[in-house]
Amino acid sequence: MSYDLALAKLTLPILTIFAVTGTFILSYNNGFLARLQSYQAAPSPNLPDSHLALKNHWTGIGPIDKLCVQFIAFFWPVLNGQNPSLSLQGVHFLGQGYAIWTLVLVEGFREGNKGKVVAL
Repeated sequence: MSYDLALAKLTLPILTIFAVTGTFILSYNNGFLARLQSYQAAPSPNLPDSHLALKNHWTGIGPIDKLCVQFIAFFWPVLNGQNPSLSLQGVHFLGQGYAIWTLVLVEGFREGNKGKVVAL
């Protein structure tokens, strides 16, 4: 086994643990996950920091509707324009997302990936 492969097999699990800790445990400890879930539990929730009603039913499929509500509540402060610097960061984030999606598409159409999961 090469040194690079051994290093990757060691560092990827460590980075995974760090990512889970940094994302989910920190979000749980500072109350962010509880706030996101409160939007689903309320009978008539409002969008964050506004008096606009948040629609709870989008598709009629419970898990997809919950995910839509969480996404809308999460991205609303970025998209509403009340904080220009946050909206500018959101445009940067969107640009990075398009770049990543372009790479996924290119790899999916590459001849060497025919019949693999990435080509779906």
